[in-house]
Amino acid sequence: MEYEAQAKTENGKKPDFLFPSQAAYEDPTFPETQLRMLASKTSIKDRFRQVADEANRIRDKHLFTLTPGDVTHPKLAQLDELHIHLVMPKVVKESYDDLIQGETMTFSRFIEEIQGLQADRPQSLTLL
Repeated sequence: MEYEAQAKTENGKKPDFLFPSQAAYEDPTFPETQLRMLASKTSIKDRFRQVADEANRIRDKHLFTLTPGDVTHPKLAQLDELHIHLVMPKVVKESYDDLIQGETMTFSRFIEEIQGLQADRPQSLTLL
């Protein structure tokens, strides 16, 4: 799986992880639909707002969190407005009610999505 940690985007911003790479992100011919970013925060508190600004080419961003009970329905609505999708370990996700579980993704599902994107990418788009 291709990724780059602490790559730089606009204005020196440094998302935790870019998929597949900073080179792909900077290449205007690389399809935006093939790009992903993952921010990682132990708890989301209000720091989730900075995630929305970390990679302008990527509309829908992902935020990994480990803290059970950190997500409320109002916070989930704020995240949705910013196009931020929560990613968490299965055990943390299962600690939430059905609505929040339905609006979040397990880390393993996120990895499967990335692997699927990279497997489906035409060879001409593969960056070394």
